[in-house]
Amino acid sequence: MRTLSTLVLAAVATIAGCAVSDETEETAEDAESLVGGERATSSMFASTFFLDWSCTAAKVGPRHVLTAAHCVQDLDRNGAVMPAYWPNHGILLTTKKKLDGRKGDAAAGFVEVVVERTHMHPTWRAEWPNRQGDAVVRSPNAPADVAVIVLTPASARAIASVPVAKVDLSPLRPGDGVTLNGYGCRHGVNVDEGGFIDVLKYSREAVIPKEALLHPGGYFTGPGDPVLANVDGSYAFTPGKRMQPKDASLCPGDSGGPLYRLNGRADTIVGVNAYYDFAPEAEDPKHVSITNWHTRLDENARNGVATWLVQLGVSTTRTR
Repeated sequence: MRTLSTLVLAAVATIAGCAVSDETEETAEDAESLVGGERATSSMFASTFFLDWSCTAAKVGPRHVLTAAHCVQDLDRNGAVMPAYWPNHGILLTTKKKLDGRKGDAAAGFVEVVVERTHMHPTWRAEWPNRQGDAVVRSPNAPADVAVIVLTPASARAIASVPVAKVDLSPLRPGDGVTLNGYGCRHGVNVDEGGFIDVLKYSREAVIPKEALLHPGGYFTGPGDPVLANVDGSYAFTPGKRMQPKDASLCPGDSGGPLYRLNGRADTIVGVNAYYDFAPEAEDPKHVSITNWHTRLDENARNGVATWLVQLGVSTTRTR
């Protein structure tokens, strides 16, 4: 018998001074997160939210939440995997334990929300117990770093106002325009910034070919590296700030965030923020990514990811 997890949701106007309006001025510090990128307004990326243990996610069905498998792999499979925060949209979802420690406005208007089940992609579930951390992503099998959290029907009504973004099963190719977004850190992987980032950022990019991963400090020996082909089949790549200063780099906290197809509106998702690579340590001790890696969700991705998402009942579409 599976144990259901009780969580707590509240709709509030301001939480600890973190609510963001369209009119809020962007500070120089804000402008540096993802690392790079722009602040999203309350009318943008309304399906994206922050998971309270420092990952990003998106609503992809009335009961379905999409994130990275590595964001849930260390939690009980049916444990507390749905605390979330939408600072742009005035909604807080947190665990009962954390609610007990909140005061005043931050504890007002809460209702219980229950996670029915968490699904890690089978290839990731099979791989991660035998490896440590990020080594799973670039293992020879290149498993799919994606998970789907399913709410109970009753609990889903608590976030019924959050719009559903559809997963686009159309093939994802180099040159395709995309938008990455997340609540990650502002300065670099090796920089201690303290606390979580409460500002959603985004950056418009284009998918780049796997050859971009062949650079000093990278993980692959050359174009003939046998693991590179598998990684390319499982992940799509975008340029980080170290490659192109105008672009943005993923950082802890951005993991699990949706990669939207650049179609004028943020309503179709083609990937999930998963990983990154860097220049040599001596060249960039802060670790600002050269390339960003996003789990592919399209019908041409390895490991049957698209079929798995359809079987789980995720909302899908094809844009071409």
